[in-house]
Amino acid sequence: MATEEERLKKHNDDPDFLSLVRAADEMYMRNANKANHVSLKRAIELYQSAFSYLDDSFEFDNCELYRKIGDCYYAMDDMDKARVNLEKTLDYSTSNASIYMRLASIYYSFDQDKGIEYNDRAFQLDNNFSNYGGRNFLTIKTDAYTQLGIKNKLEEYASDWPMKFQANGTVYTYEKPADAQARKEMLNKKLRIGYISSDFYNHTMMSFILPLLEHHDTKKYEIILYSAVDRQYDDTTTRVMACGNRFVDVSKLNNFDLAKRIHDDEVDILVDLGGFTHNRSFAMLFKPAPIQAQYMGFLNTYGFKEIDYIMCDEFTIPKNKADLYTEKPLYIEAGMDRFNFTRKNIDLPEVTPLPMEKNGYITFGSFNDISKITTSTIRLWSKLLLAVPTAKLLIYRYGPQLTDDKIAQLKERFRKLGILESRLEFSREVPDMHFKAYLKADVALDPTPFGGLSITIEALHMGLPTLTMPAEGMQSRGTARINRMLGIDPAFNALDEESFSQKGKALANNLKILQDYRKTLRETVERSSLKNDLDGFARSVETAYEKAWADYVDVKFENDK
Repeated sequence: MATEEERLKKHNDDPDFLSLVRAADEMYMRNANKANHVSLKRAIELYQSAFSYLDDSFEFDNCELYRKIGDCYYAMDDMDKARVNLEKTLDYSTSNASIYMRLASIYYSFDQDKGIEYNDRAFQLDNNFSNYGGRNFLTIKTDAYTQLGIKNKLEEYASDWPMKFQANGTVYTYEKPADAQARKEMLNKKLRIGYISSDFYNHTMMSFILPLLEHHDTKKYEIILYSAVDRQYDDTTTRVMACGNRFVDVSKLNNFDLAKRIHDDEVDILVDLGGFTHNRSFAMLFKPAPIQAQYMGFLNTYGFKEIDYIMCDEFTIPKNKADLYTEKPLYIEAGMDRFNFTRKNIDLPEVTPLPMEKNGYITFGSFNDISKITTSTIRLWSKLLLAVPTAKLLIYRYGPQLTDDKIAQLKERFRKLGILESRLEFSREVPDMHFKAYLKADVALDPTPFGGLSITIEALHMGLPTLTMPAEGMQSRGTARINRMLGIDPAFNALDEESFSQKGKALANNLKILQDYRKTLRETVERSSLKNDLDGFARSVETAYEKAWADYVDVKFENDK
């Protein structure tokens, strides 16, 4: 039997065929980034007509045409047709890592198990860090693992990376003075704190990070902001630039050179804000700073032993759960969240009455990433719908995730648990401002095990509370943490599936309390610690840094009891 390499050797050299494909290629290249659907559809038509020049013996050309058609549909955000065509390429070739990675990104929302399978295959074919982050996100989104399982799996993924990276660069080491007095003097030095992010622009992440950066004490601490932003700067970038003592553009540096730059800057504490969304965490494998931490960018362990701390609060990672993370928790006593919209003076839509008042039944709503609707989530929500027989569930998501095939899949999965199609509503319309979408529901539902955070906060601004069942992992506790900050946790934080159904049923039977929440939640958010005492929050983070530094220099921190 011929090998794949042998089968793919035969190419069609017919000039008319090549001319047709070139014309389609040019049309795709000119229009892919613009998502020009008219031109991309024409490119697809040209590719499809090119099949008439082929028979089954031209396996390379057949494979390439299916790939190119799939890429066109992907650029058009038609993920169903992109998936179908890209999977057809696997009938011809199973050695192209880029195809597996693209399929993994599509299945990220459609079928997580399949997404992990494709991601693992891509990684086997090409184990570079650009293929690394996707499977880590899938691992913490799937309900296949406990938190201990996540830690073990991510440490397994990470196990060969230090050796791979460190063989190509300098691993920095640090010596502390043996003399106790010298260590005390080291304790009192002005700390130099570095932050790495690829999100220093109008990105959701900055809603959580700017409240810290804008309130750091830059006289007491030297703040260096390492920007890996690879796009045009905006007003948010300008705000970020004004925060630190230095703003350094490192977008053109590879991870080796980034580590060297950070080390040469003599950073004492380095904090990664991006996780595996930007792959700059790999620079930390060279240990460019004596203390390294991660904050907010990934919401679980990295699995890298070179990173010392995961910044959090005791609700998010209780002390008796600290061993479930590779990093040691660095506790922020004031809580780990502060939030302000990146656009100052944002003009939010008016909060309108509950749909329940008009409909006569409660509408539960899901607004999170579709990839978070796991088997456990569907089971949890189905039990609630069975407990409240008149309720309906709205699943809303604009963009390419909520495809026709995904809707059909979700209907079938709910049907198997006793939920009729008539009780499900799906919406992917794009309102003139997406905040208006939250007005379509009476109570939002949090997915599990990866819950919401920014979505939860946005919904609260529109008078929409979220019912949640926090689990063990950090990624599941965001909504519950925010509910606690607002003091609404007794009504909306459930201990288990039974409690989730009971709380949802109680809300469905209490129009008055839901009306009160609708009218008051926006003001409650504005008055809460989530958006206030930002100076106090920054001091709490700085105190955590000082404790970490005291542990490092092996001197008792003066505020320790």
